[in-house]
Amino acid sequence: TPGYNAFEIGFAPRGTYHFTVIPVENLDVYGAVGINFRSTSFTYDGNSNLDYNDFDVFPSLTAGIRYYFSPTFGVFAEVGYDIAAIKGGVAFQF
Repeated sequence: TPGYNAFEIGFAPRGTYHFTVIPVENLDVYGAVGINFRSTSFTYDGNSNLDYNDFDVFPSLTAGIRYYFSPTFGVFAEVGYDIAAIKGGVAFQF
């Protein structure tokens, strides 16, 4: 019987600098640089066998903004050269 197996794992450390020039309360503006490591493998056993293995290393450069509605809850948006060009979501602070 044909079958396939796929596996991917990544590691992406980054450093972030938080700017304090914009005097808006609860607003966090930041920039980040990092490096991404990703390992991918794919195997297909069917009419023709296929094995694919890859290891990628690439930099990331991101600018972001985060706004806190309360001391523990906020939203964020990021743009830049990374795994995704545009990101957004919620932020929790403990």
